[in-house]
Amino acid sequence: LWNNAFKMRIPEGDIRTDCMKRLQTNLKECLKEWKTEEQTKEIIDLYCTNVDTFEPGLQEILSLCALEAVDKCVNYLSNNQQYLEGTKLRHYGSLMSHVFDRNIDEEKLKKNRKAYLEHALKWPPFLVFAKMYMNVEYSSSLQDTCLSHMKIFVKTLNEACNALVDGSITIGHLDILLSGKDRFKSIVQELRRNEAAAILTTLQIREKELSAFRETVIVVKHFVYECKKIEGDVYDLERRLWQLTNLNQDNIEDDRLVLIKDVCRVQFPKFNATETAGTQNVQSSKPVIVGFNLSEEDLNAIPLVLQHTKAYSFKQIWIKNGRNTKLLKGRKLKVNEILTEVWPETRQQWVSLCEKLRNGDISFGDFEEYFYSEECNSSDKLEKELVGFTGDSTDCGWIQSRFDQFHNFKTVYTCLKGANAIMNIVGKYGLKGDFSHISQIIKITKGDDVEMKKFDVSLVKTCSILRGIDDKKVDCLTVFYKCQPLVDWLKDSMKSMYLYIWKSVAGLKELKVFVELASMSAGETDIEVDRVQFLHAATTGYAPLIFNLDTRCNDLHFIEMCESVWKELETDSKLPQKL
Repeated sequence: LWNNAFKMRIPEGDIRTDCMKRLQTNLKECLKEWKTEEQTKEIIDLYCTNVDTFEPGLQEILSLCALEAVDKCVNYLSNNQQYLEGTKLRHYGSLMSHVFDRNIDEEKLKKNRKAYLEHALKWPPFLVFAKMYMNVEYSSSLQDTCLSHMKIFVKTLNEACNALVDGSITIGHLDILLSGKDRFKSIVQELRRNEAAAILTTLQIREKELSAFRETVIVVKHFVYECKKIEGDVYDLERRLWQLTNLNQDNIEDDRLVLIKDVCRVQFPKFNATETAGTQNVQSSKPVIVGFNLSEEDLNAIPLVLQHTKAYSFKQIWIKNGRNTKLLKGRKLKVNEILTEVWPETRQQWVSLCEKLRNGDISFGDFEEYFYSEECNSSDKLEKELVGFTGDSTDCGWIQSRFDQFHNFKTVYTCLKGANAIMNIVGKYGLKGDFSHISQIIKITKGDDVEMKKFDVSLVKTCSILRGIDDKKVDCLTVFYKCQPLVDWLKDSMKSMYLYIWKSVAGLKELKVFVELASMSAGETDIEVDRVQFLHAATTGYAPLIFNLDTRCNDLHFIEMCESVWKELETDSKLPQKL
């Protein structure tokens, strides 16, 4: 019907041209609606079988639609091999050749062989061309340009297969094969049918080797970073890392490309491998990395080192031991020295320190130095850090106990200033009462070498009475301690009068008269007048300690008297200076 429409006898001219264009447009729109796989197949069938019998205008549209259909129906050849022969095969070959020419980038392919691999594995219809090229009858239907390109494609793919098997494949090319491994599998089964099982088994082994290499790169980079902290000599490792990971493999000479056999000790499966044998080959293969000139023993040790350096405590010992060893040798440490000397010594010391931590034999000072930091300030975080020591043990309650002890110790430590100020007064004024709890606070916080398990938790209760002693109150007590000669004189000179004054309102008037008389006799200068007023204020403010402090006083009674003084301090912040 459409062909008859194109056969219409219309004189040459604009009307004919316009009519033909409208027919082509309508036909194209009609064929675009053929979207199912079966309809797409019909378009290709129609083209291959009858294209020569149609009018030129219809041939043009059918050719365009058939080209698009081939891209969508990549299984056409596989499903219609028995029907492709003679004219139909010739038309199909011509159609495929046009599809091929339309989808390749000549300029890109000229640059390097990598482009051939990428195109073959990324373009779905390439498998069809591989099938046709490997079949003598089908390949004869392809046009010369297509055949010449396919020759290079097949050569490149065969070279990649050979390099894959012997380990001389570049990492860049291996990445391409792995990125399209499903298509590569289908292509290999067409190009190397008898060797396909062994080649594809090798691909899995190479994938495992490449993955191991890249994991090792990450590990070695991290190890270099940790070695630099102890000023290790890692120049060779850094240089090798750069050589193996920073090359732009598109723009360098072939002899400088990194091959998989440069970084791994490659394994070679047998070429008669079955699917079962291939699977066993892959499972049993164990990649051995040789790219960094490190022994297998060293490579096995490095991840263990890195696992331990995650722990803040281990890292402190690691840095200290590394730098000390460097000083002893008078030079930077080589990698093997770090792994054979610094690592085992550090691990042994760390395990010993962790044992002390678990048993409570560790001092508070060592706990704070090695196990407490901004990054590790809770038992949960410390438990994660100590996984190298505790393993999978679920019995980690002791870690919380150590944190509780440390926080209690810090609580006691915050009371140290107040405790010192009080005990200084106890000694200076010869107080004989019970101040044992306060003296114990000073004793246990005097040095950080107190073992955690020896900490007396009852001291925290004692601290409750000292916790409110801030720096101002400590300063108030310190001045009282320093002014003992004045305090003794005040006790002797004014105690009887003060007791009388303190107990009656009338007495306050007498004290006022006393102060006025003292001011008059003191002289006319401001300093002398101020001294009398300061004497009055200081004597009133510090009165409980000056006049009521008894040598039999204990810690609780002493704090009660201090509370009275501190109330005066709240209203007169200059009270210590006045004394």
